[in-house]
Amino acid sequence: MKIWDLPTRLFHWLLVALVLSAWFTQRFGDTMLTWHQWGGFAVLTLLFFRLMWGVWGSETARLLPLIQGPHTVLPALRATLTGHPPLSVGHNPVGGWSVLLLLTLLLAQCTAGLFASDDVIVSGPLKHLVSSTVSGQLTTLHSILYWGILGVVVTHVSAVLFHRKHGDDLIATMISGFKTAAQLPPHATAPQLRPLWVALLTLVVAIGGVWVVLHPELWQQWVVDPAPPQGGSDESGGGMDWE
Repeated sequence: MKIWDLPTRLFHWLLVALVLSAWFTQRFGDTMLTWHQWGGFAVLTLLFFRLMWGVWGSETARLLPLIQGPHTVLPALRATLTGHPPLSVGHNPVGGWSVLLLLTLLLAQCTAGLFASDDVIVSGPLKHLVSSTVSGQLTTLHSILYWGILGVVVTHVSAVLFHRKHGDDLIATMISGFKTAAQLPPHATAPQLRPLWVALLTLVVAIGGVWVVLHPELWQQWVVDPAPPQGGSDESGGGMDWE
């Protein structure tokens, strides 16, 4: 049965590649920080796309159904820990929350990066909108969030390997888009998948949204007080002090 549409699968694997690239370009040399920044812009574009696709995309890509209460999540977690992970058409209740957590952490990471700076080679495109103190705090947050993302990724990979051991090959499913009958609950029905042109339009909107974010001259007059603060100029050269 076809479960995952092409846009969702491409999002997944492109995000994997970009997150690995972000780690590599940050880890191995300051000369690669510009590439690190551009990779962050690409991740932000993917996140914009995924959030919109999670609203009007294919049925299994919707984000709202992933929000399940304890009465659903806890039994699924207990079943998983006892070696009997629940079968589902899309994400199971535990996996759904891991998706939401990872998207939230990545969005926070990208947002902090827009205001971050290493004070030597590269600065975020929105750094000038905040004070140096706030920029420093967001730079620290950008570094701290890495560990949260790493923890979720390690947990996710461990869960994928666990499912594979129990006959549910999630990697193959995310490559092909199909699940076998053994991977599905009884009487499962095929999810509704959106046509590709809807995804392409969504991607165009996502690219446009990130382009606007990266060009604050288009919108900062509505969100940033142009008047200097009383008692002197701000050390960031004007703009909003978010302290």
